[in-house]
Order: sequence, then C-alpha cells, then structure tokens
Amino acid sequence: MNLCVTPIIRAAISDRRAYPTSFTVNRKFWVNGAAKNRSPSELLNVRGFQCCVGFYMKEAGFSRDGLRGRGHASCLSPRATPNAPRTASRLHMLFANNDIYLLNDDAGSSWEQIEMNLIRAFAGIGVSVKFFGEIPKAA
Repeated sequence: MNLCVTPIIRAAISDRRAYPTSFTVNRKFWVNGAAKNRSPSELLNVRGFQCCVGFYMKEAGFSRDGLRGRGHASCLSPRATPNAPRTASRLHMLFANNDIYLLNDDAGSSWEQIEMNLIRAFAGIGVSVKFFGEIPKAA
C-alpha cells in the first residue's frame, strides 16, 4: 500500500472540522472483493450494499439517494447534499490516492485481510474505521 500525501490530501487530513474522523462499516451491508454475490461495488448499489467509501460518505453527510448507483465519490454532487462538509471530488482524491477503492475491491483477499488493509489505509489519512456484524457465510 502506497500512501501518497499531496498538498490537497495534506489539507484534507489537517482540516478536522471538514471530514469525519471515524465511521463504522456494517458487514451485513458491505460489498467488497470477497463478497462476490453482492456486486456491483458502488457507494450504494441497487441491492442495498455499500463499499467502505459509501459508508464514509454517508457519515460525511451524503444521503442514501445521493449515493445510490455511484461508483466513486467523484460522481457525487455536493450541491445535492447541502450538509456535506466538502466537495466529493476532494474526498475522492483522498481515497483514490491512497488505494482505498482498490483495497475494498480486492477479489484476491479474504474479508479479514480486506478489513485489515482498509483499517491501515484509513488510519494513514487520519480516519478510524470499525467493522461490526458477522461475516456472512455465503461471502
């Protein structure tokens, strides 16, 4: 995992008022590379499953309707959600430059390994992520 800290990302990390510093992922509704029967991997897919960035964006103030059917944060309109703290494109850069999308969608890893990789990646940008719920048996 390569954490790329550009000036924009550095500003995002340092602005604690603008971004949530923690969020929770409910495994029951999480789509990832190990959950092949839950695709597509989107912020919120039509079946009700979310990637880790979808859970984070909900915590950041985006509505479920705003997240539905979007592949990544840069597809979101900050105007559609007035309570969102910053532009979605800035958050997208933060996630993309730190491989968070790729780590979430890693089809070659187990649920546990994906979780550990995401915990480290989010910690690298100053965000704490917790996972709860059982890993589904059919995952």
